[in-house]
Amino acid sequence: MQIKFRLFNHYIFFIIRKSNRKKPSKVKPARKPVVRLSNYQKAQARIKEIKQFINENEQTSRRNHGVY
Repeated sequence: MQIKFRLFNHYIFFIIRKSNRKKPSKVKPARKPVVRLSNYQKAQARIKEIKQFINENEQTSRRNHGVY
């Protein structure tokens, strides 16, 4: 009888210990890796921007031609 009681106590102890374990904190979302552009890619992006800027300017200047 004594042995059974000991085993029972043992099981209860483990159940309590497991239930008292700290719950894992909220999982943080993984950080997005910083996209590093190579110099070539930066230059291409800059050229693209400049071309777009020139196109927009040409269109507005054509629209405003003769309008003062």
